[in-house]
Amino acid sequence: MTVDTLGGYAAVQLFADRAARARPGFALDAGNGAYVGEICARLDGIPLAIELAAARCRAMAPEQIASELGHRFRLLTGGARTALPRQQTLNASVSWSYDLLDEHEQALFRRLGVFTGPFPLESVQAVCGDALDRWAVLNLLSQLVDKSLVMFHPRAGWYSLLETLRLYALDRGEERGELALARDVHAAWWSGWLERHHPQAPSDADLDAIEFAYPNLRAALEWSVLTDATRSLELARDLGIYWNYANRLGDAAALGDAALDAGRQADPAAWARAAGALSYPHYWAGDTEFLSTVTAEAVNMAGEAGDLLTVARCRAIPLLEFTSVGQLRETLAMVQAAGDRWFEARTLGPLAITELHTGDPQAQAHLARLGALAEEIGSSTYRVCHRLIVALQLASAGEFRAALEHLDGVFPALDRMVSPQVCLRVLADMAWYALLLGDRPRLEQAVRRLVDAPLDWGVLRPIADALPGVMGLAPRKAEPVHLPGLYAEVVWAFLDGEPEAAPRRRTLAGAQPQPEHPMEQVGAAILAYLHGDLRDTEQSILALRLHPAEARPFFLVILAHCAADAGSHTEAARLLGAADALRERFGLQWFPRFLAAGRAEAEHATRAAMGDEHFAAAYAEGSSLDIEQMVAYALRAHGRRSRPPTGWASLTPTELHVAQHVAAGQSNPQIASALFMSRATVKTHLSHIFPKLAVTSRAELAAEATRHPPGSRGG
Repeated sequence: MTVDTLGGYAAVQLFADRAARARPGFALDAGNGAYVGEICARLDGIPLAIELAAARCRAMAPEQIASELGHRFRLLTGGARTALPRQQTLNASVSWSYDLLDEHEQALFRRLGVFTGPFPLESVQAVCGDALDRWAVLNLLSQLVDKSLVMFHPRAGWYSLLETLRLYALDRGEERGELALARDVHAAWWSGWLERHHPQAPSDADLDAIEFAYPNLRAALEWSVLTDATRSLELARDLGIYWNYANRLGDAAALGDAALDAGRQADPAAWARAAGALSYPHYWAGDTEFLSTVTAEAVNMAGEAGDLLTVARCRAIPLLEFTSVGQLRETLAMVQAAGDRWFEARTLGPLAITELHTGDPQAQAHLARLGALAEEIGSSTYRVCHRLIVALQLASAGEFRAALEHLDGVFPALDRMVSPQVCLRVLADMAWYALLLGDRPRLEQAVRRLVDAPLDWGVLRPIADALPGVMGLAPRKAEPVHLPGLYAEVVWAFLDGEPEAAPRRRTLAGAQPQPEHPMEQVGAAILAYLHGDLRDTEQSILALRLHPAEARPFFLVILAHCAADAGSHTEAARLLGAADALRERFGLQWFPRFLAAGRAEAEHATRAAMGDEHFAAAYAEGSSLDIEQMVAYALRAHGRRSRPPTGWASLTPTELHVAQHVAAGQSNPQIASALFMSRATVKTHLSHIFPKLAVTSRAELAAEATRHPPGSRGG
């Protein structure tokens, strides 16, 4: 919030005026504005409290005052000596009001201190039920409302106390030794309340209610960690999904872990259930240690106890990442057998997406089941997820405009009722389709919504921070942003960033097994291409059979580059024609810089080898193919190539050009400029050439190149 905006609030104006009186020269500015706003908010805008806080500016900075507000009744003293005694300290002011209450009103007021946010009448009757009947509680509560010590919220029908009054009530309750019993009853009541709001499969209405009640639920958990280990585990378990949806991953880690620590020995079965539920927010917080230790232990313990639900949820967590169709179907069967509607819907999403990418006919049935579950549960998250996959289906058919318009319908619904992860995916897909179509207004809308959202997604947040900079929609941060996750370098490259600044992921052929999921194959293919490993790139793309649709023009360009590098120039020209025709057919306006460079290199090499006339003829043949013919041609064309593994004849045409430029004494930057490639690609080609020729230096390579003049293919 800006200083100008803060200055519009009466409480802030009062603080600034009184602070200037206490310390001449004081003014609200960017350095102290946030602290002044915090002070006024935490003091509930109470004029006397704000005046007393401002008076402290004689000897304290606003940030120091804000840090001491937990002791406000000791801090806020020193009012004008000419004022009435009750106006000289905050404690005296509140005590004056408290002393006017009768004995029963004071007793109720003291117990209300255990409520940390809005609370219903039933909770008050439970906390005070040992001393008063329910009607007496209602009458006394009404009297406190009339005396402005308790606030009533007509829309919700709940009550609340100002924080200053709540802290005073706690102090009085502590003095009389009443707090422990009141807190225990409070925690038990809210634990039961939470159970009635379907925390294991919450609807939008459930999540909304939990959000409104969360301050009390949090207080109940904090107390239970100290006093009742089993109840703390039950509360942590029931808050697991909410913590993720409300983006309270810090509470999941701090409070959830505290409950696990307190209850590990007290109730192993409850511990396993809580650990299983907490695995979900821990996953999104990027806590891999929790998943590999605590979650794994929970699976073993729950399995021994016959707790199928916990086992199913724990085993489903890793499958939030890309995995095979077989694994996803096994997990789906497991959560269905456990009767877990929430994780059934969660599993159906990635399963339907995977099946769509591979053309599996079961995708439609799974998509329909996801839509039905979304309505059955009453979950906006799964409604949006269903719509997201329908848009993906449209995009897979090349209908990018329709896909973008389909997502437009959910844009207003991206609020706290939709999980941060689904919000991210919707905005990312909207940005992607808009980028492909050259739709600048929608691109800016999606990215600005992503950046402006007050989210704290742990490992996902750096991506949100990076997007505006690399797309030119906001000033780039001075320090480099390192994107986390599996495809950091791919993200950077497709956003025309600096892929060499991102952490490099070695998943190329020979290092790790070929990934099974289509999107992992896409990542492997692009990474291999960025690193100059064209043979690995070609194999990864061909394994995909050119799925998904929005990537086909990119894949065809890469395959054209691979063909040109292998000396299959007619194939390269045809693939270039097919790629350009497909881009035009889909209406795609954008092309990433790294692919544009690869396309230029492929066309340059192919024209040089074929001549303009033959190139144009082959290019026209490729551009006349329909989508099925393009795919079929690309899949069969690569099989006709063969080259020995070592010796001069094993070098590709591009590697021959690099070797000849080395023999001419050119540096890597000079070679990169001459051959239309990056310096990193030159390095990669040299790393392939050296072992093929059994040489260890540029001098040895130059000598070998001299013995094999241009046009020579002999060993």
